[in-house]
Amino acid sequence: MSQSDIRYWFKTLTQQLRKNRQRSLIVLQGDIAWASEVYGTMIEQLSQEVGSLAPRCAITFGKALIDDENEVIANFRHQLGRENELVLFNDPDFHPDAFAALSGTIVAGGVMIWCCTQAQALESENLFVQRILTKAKNDTFSFVLSQTDNDLPVIVEQQDNSNEQLNFEQEPKCSSLENGCKTVQQQCAVNAIEKVALGHRKRPLLLTADRGRGKSSALAIAVAKLIMAEKRNQAPQKFIITAPHSNALAIFFQQLQQSCPEGECIQNRFIYHHHRVEYIAVDVLIKEKPQAQLLLIDEAAAIPVYILSQLVDVYPRVVFSSTQHGYEGAGRGFAVKFTQLLIEKTPYFNQYHINQPIRWAENDPLESFVFDAFLLKSRNLEEPFIENKAGNKQAIELTDLKHRLQENFNSQDAVFSCIEQQQLMADESLLQQIFSVLITAHYQTSPSDLKLLLNNKALRLFVLEFKQKIVAVALTVKEGGAEEHEISQVANAKRRLKNQFLPQSLFLHNHCSTAFDFQYLRIMRIAVLPCVQQLGLGLKLLSHVKHYAEQNHIDMLGTSFGANEALLRFWHKAHYKLVRLGFSVDKASGEHSSMYLQALNTKADDLVAQLQQRFYRSFTYLLNEQYQNISAQVIIELIQQWPTENLPLFTDYDRQVIENFITRKSLFDNCSYSLHVQLIHFLATNLNNSLHDDAEKQRLIEILIKRLIQKQSIESICQEFDLTGKKELNNTIIGGVNYVVQKL
Repeated sequence: MSQSDIRYWFKTLTQQLRKNRQRSLIVLQGDIAWASEVYGTMIEQLSQEVGSLAPRCAITFGKALIDDENEVIANFRHQLGRENELVLFNDPDFHPDAFAALSGTIVAGGVMIWCCTQAQALESENLFVQRILTKAKNDTFSFVLSQTDNDLPVIVEQQDNSNEQLNFEQEPKCSSLENGCKTVQQQCAVNAIEKVALGHRKRPLLLTADRGRGKSSALAIAVAKLIMAEKRNQAPQKFIITAPHSNALAIFFQQLQQSCPEGECIQNRFIYHHHRVEYIAVDVLIKEKPQAQLLLIDEAAAIPVYILSQLVDVYPRVVFSSTQHGYEGAGRGFAVKFTQLLIEKTPYFNQYHINQPIRWAENDPLESFVFDAFLLKSRNLEEPFIENKAGNKQAIELTDLKHRLQENFNSQDAVFSCIEQQQLMADESLLQQIFSVLITAHYQTSPSDLKLLLNNKALRLFVLEFKQKIVAVALTVKEGGAEEHEISQVANAKRRLKNQFLPQSLFLHNHCSTAFDFQYLRIMRIAVLPCVQQLGLGLKLLSHVKHYAEQNHIDMLGTSFGANEALLRFWHKAHYKLVRLGFSVDKASGEHSSMYLQALNTKADDLVAQLQQRFYRSFTYLLNEQYQNISAQVIIELIQQWPTENLPLFTDYDRQVIENFITRKSLFDNCSYSLHVQLIHFLATNLNNSLHDDAEKQRLIEILIKRLIQKQSIESICQEFDLTGKKELNNTIIGGVNYVVQKL
């Protein structure tokens, strides 16, 4: 194929895409020199067609193919909220999250070009790339240009959507479009945003959409209406918008300027008369808590849920806007998890989803390809079904499914199995079911997990099926058995080994010199469909994983996760032992990472017992500083898992000291250690679960934990619990200690 042929072919394709308001994927399969030449021809043709590519630009993710002015980006998340005419994806490692996210920034008429080298195409071990390439070759509206093929792909005539008026069903209270809204659903979103600002407090809005649906523009249109309506209001109004990065708000501020032309946009601040709309970074919001008429959070799924939770507590009027899929952050799992949080904190919150695309036409080829290839439209398995005798599929209620599981779990309908990666490649339905469980049940699941499923040879995948439907999944990784030279590199901080998380962490952080002598199976993720949780399925799946490990000469099972009360209790119930608690908090969960192990033989059991003893030996010391901000509920759970034989000694002398404190014969400082030990024993051995139902007693115990165990300051405790000062705090502590004495 000649370069003139390529130029004409590319011109024909882009003209058709613009006419139909669609986008497509082009794959350049060949060596770098050839791909560079073809790409240069395409970018030159595109520049001639659209003039200057700015402001709709061409960007490159990965390595540049030609020496041009296109922006080469390293962090794809900074592109969220921006628009591009062309995206070149030239990443030898193929970052799935980046590919999926950047595809959503391309406007109608644009293309995504994937440079797939011959080495990538021929790498049979890379099942993930093989899947994506096969999907592209089998997709009518994706085009693979191969260096070894003299013929250019046939451009199939696509449906003409040029006259599409973005029509869809009329919705209540949104019968007409105004203020520059492009669709009825976008108009409804604008109305819902206004309602948050003008209606009752503590009724936030969760606005979701796939990419290209105009949600960022809806935020801007709504804000423009609000500030223009306040034109004569003498009191200045301040609106705050935040996002993971300021670059993500380019469309928001462009639309705001368009909707309110009398205003002035200066960097990330918009001023209209004496009213302001300002971008403030998330960390600044948490630290300074500036007041605002309305807080808007765009790309919310890319912000940790625990931070969003804090913002809900501070701001009475909030709009959370997020895309639907995991390439932005937490995706559908985020919606599930965050919706649960809103139900608890603000039960009268509202939710709205925009379906109709604006940036491109319905059934867009590129969007359809990404959804299919990365399983972003996996069926929601929260709607299981069974077959009747006639072969017709009937939906069954979720409560009915729970009932059937409880009654028949030990029947032949309950099947545990270990899935091989080649099975996933050969069975698309199986892969979709597994990924659907992960997306629905675990909020951090993203397209990168699909690559992990297919490519990591150390992965062991376990599933639980009921009535031929997968309801639980466990992702595990086989670890251990590193070479001596690799261990030496780890010891000298020259290398971090892949698929060696548990032994590497034990070696470096727990000072365990024999960590690499053992074989591990790490449970990196376990997911149970929310509709069938609390039935013991997770524990039953773990028992199957344990049986597999024992049969395959594994020494110990292990896991690591963000420490919260529920997860700590779950893993303890599964007979895993805590051996480490990280000092820093996880960026996604805001929780300290914890590590749990379960020994499967005598030698491993001795090591795990030793590691657990070492952890608790330093635990209360570290609570004074490194763990000072851990919640009281987590501390209670950790202390309840403290082996009784390793508890600090509590003597008759301590009891006498405490009696002197209660009767005010001795000051707090003279009794603090005895009070400290007493509280640990109480939490470890006598704390009743009924405490959760007694708010006042729970408050007393929390104050005792913060003062006696975490050694927090008098000032911070008084401020947190609304106490007048040291005297009231001391009286409260005496009351709490009295309660503990009665229970011990």
